Amino acid sequence: MTIALTGKHGKQVTTRNGGPGTANQVLRLLHTLFKTAVLWGWKGGNPAHGVKEFANKSRDRFLEPDEMPKLFKALMDEPNE
Repeated sequence: MTIALTGKHGKQVTTRNGGPGTANQVLRLLHTLFKTAVLWGWKGGNPAHGVKEFANKSRDRFLEPDEMPKLFKALMDEPNE
C-alpha cells in the first residue's frame, strides 16, 4: 500500500509504503473506532467487523548496537528489581 500526499502545487510531500502489517494496523484502528462509536450510540454498526486480517509473518528482531545503552538505562531506571 502506498500513500502519497501532494501539496498545493501538485508536488509530492510525503510517501509512505506499507504492506499487510500496515493494513492490519489500520483495520484494528478502524475496528476500535467504530466499536467506540457504537458504544456512544452510533446506530450504523461496525463495518470493520468480520474483515479478516492478513496472515502475520513472524520474524526475529535483534537490538542494534546503538540501542543497547537505551535498553540498559531503561533497565536501571526500572524500580522493580
